[in-house]
Amino acid sequence: MHPEKRQVEEEEEAVKRFKAAEEDAAAAAAAADSGIAIDNELLRQQHKQQTQNAAAVQAAVQSSNTFHQMLLNNELPQTQQILQERLNSPSAQEFKAQLAKTAAAATGATPESNGSPYEPDTTGGGVLPHDDHPPNSQTPRPQVGSAEWHKQRRDNHKEVERRRRENINRGIERIAQIVPDCDKQKSQILKRAYEYIEKLKAAESANMEKYALEKLLREQAIEELSQRNKKLTEEVQQAWRETEQWKKAAMERGVTSIDDTK
Repeated sequence: MHPEKRQVEEEEEAVKRFKAAEEDAAAAAAAADSGIAIDNELLRQQHKQQTQNAAAVQAAVQSSNTFHQMLLNNELPQTQQILQERLNSPSAQEFKAQLAKTAAAATGATPESNGSPYEPDTTGGGVLPHDDHPPNSQTPRPQVGSAEWHKQRRDNHKEVERRRRENINRGIERIAQIVPDCDKQKSQILKRAYEYIEKLKAAESANMEKYALEKLLREQAIEELSQRNKKLTEEVQQAWRETEQWKKAAMERGVTSIDDTK
């Protein structure tokens, strides 16, 4: 078999094992989120299967590294250059990192960058709360369904509830800063905010009616002034035409100025 083809097949096999380990981890996390008590025998079987997968992945990685070293020691400059470029490529580095994470997850370790695949959902909404102090990777996780596991779930739930109450209190404090004449009690602040909003809505409605009436009166006044201006313009034009006619008649009779009519 061609060495490069063999390398591709080994990498594809490692990717399949990586995906299988991810599916096992996702299934275990889903079971932990739903709170279903998993049988101890099933847990041991899953742990055994994951250990076997990790061993197979590590063997594939070791075999791949050995194959790479054999090719690099060969006196073929072109092959050495191609393999060196592949080993240093971003995709190869990413693939090795994924294999390391899969091996750590299968053996029960907690990678620093990915977290434990068995972390339970403590918020009830599918989103884990932010932890400012992540647990040490060497600290063992409590067994699913144990008293320590339930205690950790309760503590996480209390932390989520505490943050929710902090957000509510912060919002009420902001409302108290906006609404005038507020009491210190939360119920009074909310009541006063409701009354203040109703007052603003009533004032807005009254202002809208006032502005609509003023607009109507203003339009009527503009229309009246326009009609009056038009009428006065017509009268001025009529007077100007009459003046021109009298002036023309006077010139026909030889009157050149007002003094000649005396």
